[in-house]
Amino acid sequence: MLGTIKKLLLEIIPVVIGILLALILNGMVEDYQSKKYFRQSLKAIVEENEHNIKELKYALERQKAYADTLNVYHSSDTMSLFDITLAAKGFYTPDLKLTSWKFLLEDSKHTLIPIEMINKLTEIEKNYNTIQLHGKIAMDIIYNEKYFNKSASKMPMRVLLMDINESENNMLRVLEDFGQYVIEQDF
Repeated sequence: MLGTIKKLLLEIIPVVIGILLALILNGMVEDYQSKKYFRQSLKAIVEENEHNIKELKYALERQKAYADTLNVYHSSDTMSLFDITLAAKGFYTPDLKLTSWKFLLEDSKHTLIPIEMINKLTEIEKNYNTIQLHGKIAMDIIYNEKYFNKSASKMPMRVLLMDINESENNMLRVLEDFGQYVIEQDF
């Protein structure tokens, strides 16, 4: 009886060890694949972030030109807001990208994303939404019939431009902060 148990254990032990090794190797492969996927996603997020920084810097330059033109003609009865927009070569809203990180969050079943990163990305999205809203309001003001009137007040647009400038500068700081955060981490 003792010999049978010993023989049975000698047959079972290699099977159990084999199963444990297979589980360990499978876990290591899944962990490697998750980290690889996270790094690829992070690379796409960083590329979007760099694009957004360049886009915001360009937008700030264009909006400064628009603000300067508006300031020159703000009290003019000969230039409508629409005319001012044409003189400034248009009103520019930044073309910001915000897709990679959402995809990562939605598809992160196997990857643990640091909460600090999620918070920073959420802050970027909040600023993005503010900028989008400001752009829509600006377009509504520019194309509003009353602003085709040359004597109409340009003050709402001047105030909105200050808000837009502050929002875009804030977004720029948040994006640069995120870029620095990624550099400092060991992902």
